[in-house]
Amino acid sequence: MKILFINRILDRESLYREPLGILYLSSVLKKTGHATKIVDACSYPEVEKVVKEWRPQIFAYTIRTGFHQEYLELNRVLKSHWGGFSVFGGPHATFFPQIIESDPNVDAVCIGEGELALADFVNRMEEQKDYRFCPNFWIRTGGEIYRNLVRPLVEDIDSLSFPDRDLLTPYPGVAKAPIKNFITSRGCPFNCSYCFNKNYREIYQQQGFLVRRRSVNNTIQEIAAELAKRPFELAHFEDDVFNLNLDWLENFSDQYRKEIGLPFSCHLRANLVSAKAVSYLKRAGCISAAIAIETGNDYLRNGVLNRNMSREEILRATRMIKEQGIRLVTLNMVAIPGGSLEADLETLDLNLQSRPDCAIASFCQPYPGTELGQKAMAEGLFDGNYDGIKGFYHHPLGVGNPRYSRRLQGLFPLLVNFRIGKKWARFFLRIPLERISGILGTIFIGYVVRFKIMPYRFRFRQSFRDLCRYLGFPDFFSGAVKRNRIISHFGEEIGIGKKNV
Repeated sequence: MKILFINRILDRESLYREPLGILYLSSVLKKTGHATKIVDACSYPEVEKVVKEWRPQIFAYTIRTGFHQEYLELNRVLKSHWGGFSVFGGPHATFFPQIIESDPNVDAVCIGEGELALADFVNRMEEQKDYRFCPNFWIRTGGEIYRNLVRPLVEDIDSLSFPDRDLLTPYPGVAKAPIKNFITSRGCPFNCSYCFNKNYREIYQQQGFLVRRRSVNNTIQEIAAELAKRPFELAHFEDDVFNLNLDWLENFSDQYRKEIGLPFSCHLRANLVSAKAVSYLKRAGCISAAIAIETGNDYLRNGVLNRNMSREEILRATRMIKEQGIRLVTLNMVAIPGGSLEADLETLDLNLQSRPDCAIASFCQPYPGTELGQKAMAEGLFDGNYDGIKGFYHHPLGVGNPRYSRRLQGLFPLLVNFRIGKKWARFFLRIPLERISGILGTIFIGYVVRFKIMPYRFRFRQSFRDLCRYLGFPDFFSGAVKRNRIISHFGEEIGIGKKNV
C-alpha cells in the first residue's frame, strides 16, 4: 500500500530535528513491503501536488497538541477532494484519541508506540482482513468506533530497524543538514507534573517496562551508517535524560570516541550529573548540554512541578559541566501556576549563578490531563480545552502581570548573558517592550545556538536556509517561497475555513 506521511518539515519548530518517529514508522512499513513518502504540511499546494501525482491510499499524520487543528483541517480538505483513509498518531492522538469521535474525517487513531502497530494495521488492510480489533487503534468502520487496548511495548528496541532517513531525500536542506539527531532510549522514569509520563504509564499498565535503552553497539551502528551515507558534522541526542545510566555512558564514551569522533549535544538531568558522568561526556566529544532548571523557586520546582531536585544540586551540576568546558544551555519556565513575578526573578537569579552560555525561558504550558493542567484549571488559569492551545508556549498564563511575563520571557537570555540582576531587570520590565524584547531574545538565542551550542562550518546556502527557517521567512532556495507559512494561511488562499474541531 502507499502511505503518505504529512508533517511539518521546514518550519522553525523542526529546525535541526528530523521527524524520527515518522522515520521509524517508514522503516518498518518499507520492510513489510509498503511504499512511503513524506510531504511538508506547511505548504498545501505541495501536499496537493504529491497527492494528485502519487495517489496514496493512507494519509498518516503525527500530531502534537497545539498543532492538531491544522492537521485535522488539512485532512478534511484532502478527504473531501481525494478520498483515502486517514490515520492519526503521535502525542495528541495518544492522549486524546477522542478526536475520532468529534471529527468524522478521522478514520483511525494509533495510540502509543506505532511501529509494529501501524505495520500490522496496514498489512490487515492490504490483505483485506478484519482490522477492527487491531491493538493500539481506535477505528471507525461501518458507522461504529472500535476502541482497542495497546499491545505490549517493544522490550528490545535494538530489534527495531534504523530510521528511514531516505524518506527525507526530497528535502535536501533537511536530508543533508550538518546536524543529525538520534535517540538512544524510550520512556522516562520521572514524574514531572507538566509531562504526560504518568498518563503514558497508565496506558501501558502491565504491558512491559516503559524505560528502555538501546545498546551502545546498536546506537553506534546507526550513527556510523548515516555518517557513511550522508556525512554530517554534529550529532544531537534527543533523549529526555541522556545521563540516566552511568555504566551505559562510560561504554558509550569509549565507543563513540573511537568509532564516530564527532562533536555532539545532549540533554542532562541536573540531579543525576556527577563528575564521572561529565568526564565521560567530555571524553566522548560532548560540546554542549542542556539542563532543565525550570524555576529558581524551590516550592514551584518541587511542590508544583515535581522536579524533586534542590537548588544546590542544580548549581553543582552546572558548575561541573562548565568546568569541563562543555557549553551549557538552561531551560526555564515563567508564569507557572502558583507563581509570581518575584518567583520568576528567582529563576533569573539562579541562572545568573549558573552562568549558562544560553538561557532559554518559555511560558509555562499546562496541558489537559496533566497534574499541572489540573492545577491551572483549579486556579482558573486554564479552561481545560486543548483546542485553545496554539503552537508551543506562545501565551503566558494570567499569573501576576502577563505583560511583565512577556517582557521577561523575551529578555531572559539577554538578562542572563549580560549579567543583569533583579534590580535592573525590574526597571526593564516596566518598559513596554513586548515586541522588541521577543525579537531581541529570538535573535540572540539563534546566534548562540548556531555559533556556540551547535556550531557547524559556514556554508552560505545552508546557513541562509537555516536562518530563513528560524525567522519564519520563505526558503528561496527551495523554489517554494510560501513554504514556511502555516496551514491556516494557505487555508484562506484555497477557501479552507478556520472552524475548530
